[in-house]
Parts: sequence; structure tokens; C-alpha cells
Amino acid sequence: MEAGWAGEAIFFLIVEELTGKDACVNACVEISPDGINWIREGAAFPLISKPGHYFCKVSHFGNWLRINGEITGPEAEAKASVHLHLKS
Repeated sequence: MEAGWAGEAIFFLIVEELTGKDACVNACVEISPDGINWIREGAAFPLISKPGHYFCKVSHFGNWLRINGEITGPEAEAKASVHLHLKS
């Protein structure tokens, strides 16, 4: 998401379903100078092992923002949505 005008960002990750043995979601915030090449920013969600609402705050991120993550565990699946709130 192009967010250069904003000074603060909050990512909300809403996990509606998480199935599979030992299923977990591991997600972090990434920044980019150009929207193509991505680097871990340092902020991360807690390790998610059950459905719920989670958030992660960031500031001083430049122009581009995203979250990147993985679902781990045998036959693990997740149903989730991401909301990004930006403000100057």
C-alpha cells in the first residue's frame, strides 16, 4: 500500500478461522523504497495460534507498507482479513 503521506499506521489482522494440527500464523511488517523490493521493518504480530483480532503499529516507514507472513503446521489453513488504518 502506498502510504507516504501518513505518519502512523496500524495493521489489523482478523483471523476468522485457523485449522490444522499446530497451526500458527507468523506475520511481520515490511517496507519498500519502490513497491517492488521489500525489507522487514522490525514490527511483528505476536505468533497467532487461535482466531481473534490482532494489531501491529508502525511509524517512520517511508512510502510503501505491507504485511508478509506464513501459515505453519501440517495441513494448516487460515481465513483472515487485513485492515490498514493510516493517519498523518
